[in-house]
Amino acid sequence: MAEWGTHYLDLSEETRQELLLYLGKNDETYEKRWTKMSEKRHFFSWNWSAFFAFTFWSAHRKMYYLSYGYLILSTLFGLLFSSIPDLANLFFSLLIGVLFALFSNYFCFVNALTAIKKLKTETPDRSDRIHYLQTHPGYSWPAFWIYLLVDIAVTVATSFI
Repeated sequence: MAEWGTHYLDLSEETRQELLLYLGKNDETYEKRWTKMSEKRHFFSWNWSAFFAFTFWSAHRKMYYLSYGYLILSTLFGLLFSSIPDLANLFFSLLIGVLFALFSNYFCFVNALTAIKKLKTETPDRSDRIHYLQTHPGYSWPAFWIYLLVDIAVTVATSFI
């Protein structure tokens, strides 16, 4: 399991290469963000995709605990506190969006590092790991579409309650 508090530049070159392979697309963008965060010793940086669509972004990046966790919590809060004014609900959603946008790059880093550490344990041979990472990237379009359908289904179902 990856340790919280780890920075990108503290990792070996081999692990950094495997992290970028795991990310697949946009690896250069994440490498720049993680390097900058590491140099400044920060755990936050802005991610516009996560700000506008954090649950869809996290499902796409295989961080299901974030996307489905938020869906469950927001649905429960919506049902329990349905009398909250729309303005308060908007404020809460905006606050969560800002927090996700600030910490999503680090969540992505920790998620990828956890996957790499697990893979290193299961697959000691580096060439096998490289092949696996090239064929099983750390993003999933089917996961994005499944989450979208689940989100729509939950929204429709709760509108009748």
